Amino acid sequence: MQVDSAGCLGSDTILVTAHPDILIDLGEDTILCGGEILFLDALNDGAEFLWNTGETTQIIEIASSGNYWVNVSNDYCDGKDSIHVTLVDCASITETNNSVITIFPNPFNAYTTVYFPEEFSESHAIIIHDILGKEIYRIENLTGSSINIGKEHFASGTYILSIVNYSNQEIIAREKLISQ
Repeated sequence: MQVDSAGCLGSDTILVTAHPDILIDLGEDTILCGGEILFLDALNDGAEFLWNTGETTQIIEIASSGNYWVNVSNDYCDGKDSIHVTLVDCASITETNNSVITIFPNPFNAYTTVYFPEEFSESHAIIIHDILGKEIYRIENLTGSSINIGKEHFASGTYILSIVNYSNQEIIAREKLISQ
């Protein structure tokens, strides 16, 4: 900066230092199958960490249901994030002979068809989760007696397909779905 006053000229400088915000993303609430471990990473290398578990590391291992949060701070900023983890017994989710739906082919390569035992009204939806409980795909307002699901919606792997009746908030079917 320069100033001119009555023939006098002066200058000064200032140093501005911008510090990046603390960005934390533990992810969306999730479901774990029994025996699985979820690693939660608070990111922000070199910062200080305090988890509600009492741990002070950047990454912690989770193997049980609960609410988990972390406070992250450095010399300039702090931030907080949380996640809810639900532990379920995925081994008990099996295909049954008395299911209200049929999935064919299963496993599938290009697409599969889900057949319903009756015409569904718009109060039904298909929700597909990966084995960690993350929602991968959703089709709402189902109508008719079947629907095709293409592989382009998810990678090869094992998934849980649920049919939900929104009118009474009930899961009416749950089946394994295998994409090859």
